Amino acid sequence: MDGDPLPIYLLLWFINQQKVYLGIKDLPSHICMNFRNTFIQVVIWDVFTSEQPWVNPDLATLQLTYNKVYSSYPAHLWCNDAVSHPISLYSHNM
Repeated sequence: MDGDPLPIYLLLWFINQQKVYLGIKDLPSHICMNFRNTFIQVVIWDVFTSEQPWVNPDLATLQLTYNKVYSSYPAHLWCNDAVSHPISLYSHNM
């Protein structure tokens, strides 16, 4: 996504040539503050009311949810970023 101006909240960073895995606590404060009650609750509700609640949401679904919940803070989600990782660890769709 060259030239994409939207932020991506990556889980893996390299600091001093060492892998550092970031998490929810490392997200921007407007997301981190109440992530569990703001974003994850909406994801849980979407899964609960879906036709296949046993299936993890794919990345496109998480992106739509993120866009709905954080409409004032647009971002492009990736399958290994700190926003989507705790919700859908095994999502491989991009």
